[in-house]
Amino acid sequence: MGGGDVPGALSPPKRLPQTTLHQLAFHSRDLNALYKDSAPRSIRVVDGCLTECTVTRTKMFTIRKAKQEDKESIYHVHAKAIRETCASHYSQEVIRIWVGRLQPEKYGVAISSNEFFVAEKDGSVVGFGELDPIGGEIAGLYVSPDASGRGVGWKLLCALEEKARALGLESLHLDSSLNAVSFYERAGFKSLEKRTKTLSPGVERASVRMFKELSQ
Repeated sequence: MGGGDVPGALSPPKRLPQTTLHQLAFHSRDLNALYKDSAPRSIRVVDGCLTECTVTRTKMFTIRKAKQEDKESIYHVHAKAIRETCASHYSQEVIRIWVGRLQPEKYGVAISSNEFFVAEKDGSVVGFGELDPIGGEIAGLYVSPDASGRGVGWKLLCALEEKARALGLESLHLDSSLNAVSFYERAGFKSLEKRTKTLSPGVERASVRMFKELSQ
């Protein structure tokens, strides 16, 4: 995930009253497609987009700050997510080079310098999210394919947004992999432009630059 300036600004969205998932006529189908059960959830929606959430059922997983001993687990989640989830939108050559550049040691640096959260289920890391607190950049958010469809990504994004607001950040931006664009759009991010990164001669990886203004 790369950085860069975000052109322009968006008007602050109108805040709607808190409601439950099952009362949302317009967005319940999209959200229920991610939460594959019927348990009620408390959702706060701004302009039809999720801004914060609380799972009210018994938690299947927990969100916590990452620790140095999580490095290997984060690496394996990241690699597996790229190989299996991102493979629907990228060639095998792109996937091979992308995964080949991952190194467990780099996560240790990120854990020390950034706001780094992991999702944990039964003692195992099943997802992670990373926020650069200086630039307001979501540097990464990945969920293991084994835990997909359970709201892990939403909860990680909620944790990153909550932290960003606590730090006084007014906006967030990120480079989304092609397969994740619709996920971020449902969370209120707007697409700015498509980008490409050269991985090796003749091999490029496409992404979409996205932006969201945070309501305090």
